[in-house]
Amino acid sequence: MEYIMYRIRMVIKYTNMTQEQVLQMPHDLFLANFKYSFIEDKMSTEEGREYLKKAHRLQQVEPDYDKIQKLKGYKKE
Repeated sequence: MEYIMYRIRMVIKYTNMTQEQVLQMPHDLFLANFKYSFIEDKMSTEEGREYLKKAHRLQQVEPDYDKIQKLKGYKKE
C-alpha cells in the first residue's frame, strides 16, 4: 500500500492534479505520468543520472562490438 501511495504522490506532484483527478486517470496514462515523474526526479541529482545511465545500459540487448574489441586480451579470429 505504501508503494502505491508513493506512486500517486509522484504523479500528483508531476501533473499538479488533485488526488481525485489522479485516481480517476486511466491506468496507462497514470503509468506514463509515473514513468516521466520518476525520470525527472532521477535527473535532478548526479546519483540519479548515474542510475538512469546504468538502467539504460542494462536494457540493451545488442552487444557493443567496438567496446568488446577494446577489451584487454581480446583476440580477433
